[in-house]
Amino acid sequence: MPSIHPTTQIPYVFGNPANLGPRPKDARLSTFMTRSWVSFVHGQDPTHSDLKWPKHNTRNPKNMVFRGSGSFIQDDTYRSAGIELFTRQRIRGCKNLAPKHQLA
Repeated sequence: MPSIHPTTQIPYVFGNPANLGPRPKDARLSTFMTRSWVSFVHGQDPTHSDLKWPKHNTRNPKNMVFRGSGSFIQDDTYRSAGIELFTRQRIRGCKNLAPKHQLA
C-alpha cells in the first residue's frame, strides 16, 4: 500500500487543488471530498448524491479510497492486527501494550 502524508488531503478538502497542479481530476476530487466532509459535518454522514458511504460495521469494516481517477470503498483490513492489539488490551498506559504472543 502506498504511503500518504497525513496532510495530503488538505488542498482537496478545502477546495484548493490548484496548489497541486492544473489537472482536471484534482478539481473533481476536491469537489467530491469537500462534499463528503460538508455532508459529514452537517448530518454526521458523509453520504451525498455521488457517494453512498456504508454505515460503520466492526465485523465488516470499510474504508473510502479517494482518487482523482475514481473513488471507491474497500475492505478495511490492512490495520486489523493493530486494531486487534488495542481491542484486546486493557490500556493503562503504553507500558502495558504487548504483542499478541505475549498476552495471557
